[in-house]
Parts: sequence; C-alpha cells; structure tokens
Amino acid sequence: MRSTRGLSRRDFLGLAAGAAGAAVLGGGLAGCARGAQATPGTLRYWTLLDPNGDDPRGHAERQIFDLFEERTGLTVSEQVIPWQEIDPNLLTSVQAGIPPEVSRTNYYNFRRHAEAGSLEPLQAMADADFTNGELDDFVVSLEGEEGVEAFLIENIGNALFLRRDWLDAAGMSVPTTWDEFVEVGKAFVAAQPDVSGFLTFGSTTETGHVAYIFQPMILGRGGRILDDDGRAAFHEDAGVETFEFLRSLAYEHEIMPRDAATMAYSEQIDAFIAGRTGMIIEGSHRYARIVESLGAENVEVAVIPGPAADRPSPCSITGWAIAIPQGSPDVEGAWELIKHRTDPAMQEIWAEVAFGLPTRRSTLELPYFQRDEAAIMRWWLDYMETDGQLVTSPVDDTQLNEILAEALQEVLLDDGVGVRSVLAKAAERFDAVVR
Repeated sequence: MRSTRGLSRRDFLGLAAGAAGAAVLGGGLAGCARGAQATPGTLRYWTLLDPNGDDPRGHAERQIFDLFEERTGLTVSEQVIPWQEIDPNLLTSVQAGIPPEVSRTNYYNFRRHAEAGSLEPLQAMADADFTNGELDDFVVSLEGEEGVEAFLIENIGNALFLRRDWLDAAGMSVPTTWDEFVEVGKAFVAAQPDVSGFLTFGSTTETGHVAYIFQPMILGRGGRILDDDGRAAFHEDAGVETFEFLRSLAYEHEIMPRDAATMAYSEQIDAFIAGRTGMIIEGSHRYARIVESLGAENVEVAVIPGPAADRPSPCSITGWAIAIPQGSPDVEGAWELIKHRTDPAMQEIWAEVAFGLPTRRSTLELPYFQRDEAAIMRWWLDYMETDGQLVTSPVDDTQLNEILAEALQEVLLDDGVGVRSVLAKAAERFDAVVR
C-alpha cells in the first residue's frame, strides 16, 4: 500500500512532511446548505468542476459519471463550490451533520481532515475490493490513523507556459535560465508594448502562491520554504534572491506589471488566454483549457528555468483526491463511485478529454498513452518524477500562502522597501502561528 508517509520522489505524489494538525474551520457553510437533504439513489458530489462550464475537466468527469450512472442506476449530482472553499466547508458540514455523500479534497488539506476525523476510513472496503497489486498501482493513497481515507484522482504538476507563436515571431528559443527568461520577456514586450512578458499573482483571494511562485523559485536557488521543524526558512538568502528577482521583473526589466501584486491566481490564466501576457507558471490541470483556447500550435510548455541551464527549477506537485465524509448518507454508493472514478479505463477518459495526468501506473499502458498526442503528458510525468517536489503544505498552509503573498505585495508596490527586512518580518509572523 502506498502511504502518505515515507514516499520517495519516484512516488511523486503524497503529502509534505509535517502536514498535520488540528482542523481549521473556515468560510462557514457557504455552499454547504445546498442540497443538504439526502435523496435516495443520488450521490451529491462536491467539486470545483462545472460539467457545463468551460473547463474540459468538468466535461470529462461528467462523461465518467454518465458511465457510472448507466452501470449502477445511481445518479451523481455535482454541487459546484469554489475550489478554495471545498475543504473548509467539508470540515464544517461534517461538524454540522450535513455532509454530502462524497467529495473532492485538496491533497495538501488531507491532514486537516485526518486530524479532525472528518473522513470515513476506507481501508476495509479497499482491502475487500482491491488486490494488493491493484492497491500498489495507485501513485499514492492518503492514509490516516485507520488506514486509507482518500484516493488521488487528479495528479498536477506545474511548468512554464509560453506563447509559442510569440517565441517564433521573436526568433527566440525556450528559456532555460532566468537570464534567458528575462530576455524572452523583453522581446515579447518590445514586439507588443501593451502586453507583459510574464505574469504572476499576489492577491490573497485565492491561495497557491507557494506552489506556483515561491517553491519553484526558492528551491531552484537552493533554498527552502520551511526548515525541518516547520519554521520559516523563506527569509534566507534564496528567498531574498527570489523576491528581489520578482521585483526586478517589474521595475528593472519591466516585463511584469506592478499590479501583479493585486492580481488573483485565476486572473493570470485569463490574461494568458486573452493574449495579455506571454509567460505564466501554471499547472498541468490548465493545459487542456489553454490549448482549447489558443491552439496547441501556439502554446509551449517547458521546465521552469533555473540559475543555470543544467539546474532547472523543480516542478511543484499537487493534486485532488476523492473521499467519503463522516456521516455520508450513502457510504456504499459513494465507495462504488470512488472505485469507478479511479478505474484505469476512466483515467484514460480523464487523460484524453481533460489532459488529466493519471494517478494509477497501469493507466500508462492503455492505448491513448501510446499515441503521439500523449507525448506531452509523458514529458510532464517525467519532469515530475525527475525534478518534482511535493508542495510545501503545513497545517498552517493558508497562513503561509497569505503571509508570503502579502510580502510580495509589499515588495512589488514599493521598490524602496528592503526585501530582507520584509521577509524577516514575514518569517516572524509565520512562526508565531506555527502549531
């Protein structure tokens, strides 16, 4: 059985060490009250994916659920909740006694659920319905005190996204170092003065700053986000260099707008799709939507640059799991859905329709992964395996992201403020809330 504990990098998904602690209940019951009453034969599924929206992942998951409904006669009712609200609301709904039958959970929030006892133990059902070989086929299973409590269904690694057509027009190659990255950004701005060469985000309305900004850049410079005791380490030299570099993109090189400090995570992908920026660091889960909007011929995906060509920055690895909340009105039906959703044949649909990286190894042997169009997916999995790092995700994950985002805001909005001083204060703030 693959556990969340003691995984090697080759197992490239799991939970960061130290991601344990008491549950943090936030956001009230926004979204929880919808459909609070169970309906026999219907599985309410909390998800961030709208089956009728513009994200191909929602379309793919609906195809998978259609097959489940045909096979079992059960109905899956997607209840769409903003991604950052799913886990806080799930914790609260269990406490209030009105959980859905089944739900997604973000993998770096799993330990909050394990500590709170908010998820049904799945070990006995897994042992009954899976062979040992099938259990070992999973990239990772998420375990609490009583064994497995959730199964990963969405495997996400980030990378540098670039406009391939802009690169070709500028006669430039994909950057492999940060110096080359700056030159590419300058070329984009020179050709189109109304666009930015690169875009990131500093607003705290959506988290993800560690995964998409700070971890690749700080670790790529030889630093770390937290020390072995879970205390701040982002204020050390590599962190200072990272923040100074980000500020230089806005003030010295002028390839990133200063108002990136107040931009939300979702806005950067919208800007990339709209042609307002030439480069972003984004996750594999967004690839299908971007390509659908811009055309595969206009999109390039590459390793995140590093200080030298032979030292790329690491790929941050995250993911989503599926679990049954404590008090689910239909544990048996929810378990049937978990088995169906994690089946290799369903993961092949997930990959083909939504560019979803598989969470079971045997999926790579299926026909879709032998096609040329799946080469980019195989490349991504290789990047994750060779240069991947689990996202730093302590129990105080929200505070970590918010504190770092606020430090970025301060640095980007005032070019006279001392970066080392800002980060030292941010480190003090984080250490004060570490549990």
